[in-house]
Amino acid sequence: MGFFKNLTRISNSSTQIAEALTDEILQGNLNPAEKLNQSKLADQFGVSKIPVREALHRLEADGLITFQSNGSATVSTLSMAEAEQIYLMRIALETLLLRHAVPNLAPVDLVKAENALRLIDHETDAYQWMRLNWEFHMALYAPADMPYVVHSFEKLYINSTRYFVVNKLLTYQARSQKEHLGILQACEDKNIELACQLLEAHLVASKDALLGSLSD
Repeated sequence: MGFFKNLTRISNSSTQIAEALTDEILQGNLNPAEKLNQSKLADQFGVSKIPVREALHRLEADGLITFQSNGSATVSTLSMAEAEQIYLMRIALETLLLRHAVPNLAPVDLVKAENALRLIDHETDAYQWMRLNWEFHMALYAPADMPYVVHSFEKLYINSTRYFVVNKLLTYQARSQKEHLGILQACEDKNIELACQLLEAHLVASKDALLGSLSD
């Protein structure tokens, strides 16, 4: 995923600028509704405004940036109604991925998922938890071999999970881990229906945690 790039490795391409800004947003260094000054960004990256604006339009397509009527850009915010829609789509896409992946899961895929869960058990940083949570789910989804669906899921994941980082919702982690273990066991047993049921319940719980933080 692009948001795992390090800001210190940026050159002057719009793609790399977009990756760096995505990383800053997901780490909570750029907060929802925060204004982005294109001139300052151009100076920061040592480029003209053109690649900066191109990068911002990439982030707009990913739902991370909103352009105002005057052409200024801000980090996107997430309403409760939008969060509800995101999770409706996540449930549809992720259960689709899991349903197609379970028959193809190999021992190495299950080991990857188990390793991610072991690391999550000891993780206290919300951003690192977001990365490891992605690794767990993708270890189970990748064997579906549905890259277009994964691409759509990735955008939804980024736009919902970044709020777990901003609001530091690590109190949800213990429940999430218990649910993860149930999903993993169902996958190991090749029980597709149970795995999908547990995944849907897991996503509903995640949605409820997110909505609770947005209403505070």
